[in-house]
Amino acid sequence: MAGAKSGVLELKNKEAKHRAELLNLKKRIKAEEQKELKVKIDRLGRLALKYGLNEMSDDDLELSFMKIAEDNIARSSTPVNQI
Repeated sequence: MAGAKSGVLELKNKEAKHRAELLNLKKRIKAEEQKELKVKIDRLGRLALKYGLNEMSDDDLELSFMKIAEDNIARSSTPVNQI
């Protein structure tokens, strides 16, 4: 009977260890995702400063992005021999 109890205890310890490892991995993944997000936000912030976008109103900013998108569409739809 003592052997069975120790076997059950050993399984519970292994389960607890695996749960702890899983939790640790989840925390590491979340930290890595947060780090990547921070890098993207920093890059966007630098671009906004570079192009003066942080000083524009939301409406002006939206119009600016729409103009950029329209220009990109126009460029991509222009035949190569006309460029």
